[in-house]
Amino acid sequence: MTMIMTKATMDNFLKNGKGLLLAYDQGFEHGPSTDFNEKNIDPNYVLDIAVKGQFTGVVLHKGIAEKYYNSKIPLIIKLNGKTSLPKGEPISSQVCSVEEARSRVYHLFRKRQREYHATRIWRDTGRRA
Repeated sequence: MTMIMTKATMDNFLKNGKGLLLAYDQGFEHGPSTDFNEKNIDPNYVLDIAVKGQFTGVVLHKGIAEKYYNSKIPLIIKLNGKTSLPKGEPISSQVCSVEEARSRVYHLFRKRQREYHATRIWRDTGRRA
């Protein structure tokens, strides 16, 4: 069962056997930096790039996923986070378990799907779902 689920899950991130993921964690892990501007610090802008650029998935920190994920592209939640802000060796802490990430991805995806369908029903029929 786990193998089938893993294969099915990985297939979501592949096109013709290849994947291209957009990782939106660099600002958190390596920032602040001059590489960032008013546009690319906006998670919605980055998610738009991922969709329009035909990436096969996006990698987000747990909190960013909870607030901004739009279900238009497969999601991977990053399990750890670190920062280079303090002097010395970067501190990397686990911020999310595998089970929590799987559960959150599922629930975020289902929530966004329900919102999308409710909006379509309202738009198409004028009635609330």
